[in-house]
Amino acid sequence: MPFRKSCHYPVNQLSNVYYLRLILLAGLSLYSNVVSAQLTSDSVKYYTTQLQEGHTSLERARLQIRLARFLSETGESGQATRLTFTAIEVFKQNQSYKDLVQAYTNLAQIFHFEHNPDKPTQYGKIALDYARRSGDTSEICRTMQNYAMALGENGRFDESLSFFREALRLATTRKDSANLMLTYLNAASILVEKGDYQQTITYARQGLLLATRRKLNDEILRAEAIIGAAFTRLGRFTDADSHFKRAEALLPAIGSLFFDREMAFIRTQWAEKQQNFKAAYAYHKSYYTLDTSLANQASRQKIAELEVRYKVRENEQSKARLEQELVYQRWLFTGGALLFMLILAVIYLQRKELRKRNQLLEAREKMTALHLQTATEQLSFFADSVVRKNAFIDQISSELDQLTARAIKVST
Repeated sequence: MPFRKSCHYPVNQLSNVYYLRLILLAGLSLYSNVVSAQLTSDSVKYYTTQLQEGHTSLERARLQIRLARFLSETGESGQATRLTFTAIEVFKQNQSYKDLVQAYTNLAQIFHFEHNPDKPTQYGKIALDYARRSGDTSEICRTMQNYAMALGENGRFDESLSFFREALRLATTRKDSANLMLTYLNAASILVEKGDYQQTITYARQGLLLATRRKLNDEILRAEAIIGAAFTRLGRFTDADSHFKRAEALLPAIGSLFFDREMAFIRTQWAEKQQNFKAAYAYHKSYYTLDTSLANQASRQKIAELEVRYKVRENEQSKARLEQELVYQRWLFTGGALLFMLILAVIYLQRKELRKRNQLLEAREKMTALHLQTATEQLSFFADSVVRKNAFIDQISSELDQLTARAIKVST
């Protein structure tokens, strides 16, 4: 749909080529800024690194949603889907309704990129249900617009406009000028596809008034282009031209090749419908030049992204090798330290054992010396006793000899 800035996923394919260009132009105000500022491999790497750090389950789930959004923009829809469903389980456990809104909006975006016409509507409805549970009217209004846009893209115009009317009622009640402006412009983009050109002009003018008050050039351009498209379909080419000129006057300030290209294509269609083929040729030539520039720019960007991914992968591999070497060195150091400690322990135990043995030998030596001293003393005492006894015996023997001699003398 034309200028669907409030939505989180890009437009679907439409049968009418003219309005397809308007729809593409609608999404560029969001998409081009996001691509240039956020959707880069650095963003993917950042959130991947963040997920490797310690977080609570809820914080981790929110990081997974952000990473999934970037992955879906870069075409890695499989991984983005898995991350989103994993996060949804955590959000349900914590009854985090606003996070569930974002998660199901992500799913709608992913399946929109896969050109699945039914899934975005299905998940958009679930996102709206959770937005209503959250009770946040601003969130309800935004999510309602997303769902209404998905319905409109599938040709379900009456249902889509019904939700837009409800979103208008909510935004008006809250005096939410931002959501009110986006609702008018998004609804106008559905009305122009439906073919209700008068109502398209009415809604787009309301959105233009609010965008002018807020000085939002991209939204002003969007509104002018929608009004110009409606006038073109009504055959009021002069009125359409005046609005297209006001839109084109904003292109230098916005500075987007995407807007330049889409406006050139819209102008081509405007000129063709008037059978002004000279002007149509000039506009188409401008469109072709801008389209080629964008294609080259996209190619250069893709090459740059691939180069960044290659360098990131190379750095990661180098980092992994360094980590392995560090692990090996840590194990080597740890093993050496353990071996050294084991050797010290063995030496300590050996020295302890030697000390015990020396102490035992010293004790034995002291006991032997004590025993020797005791034996020597005992031997000396025994020798003295023998000498005394021999002297006593000699004395007795001498006395006996004297008595014997006396006895002999007496007898004679």
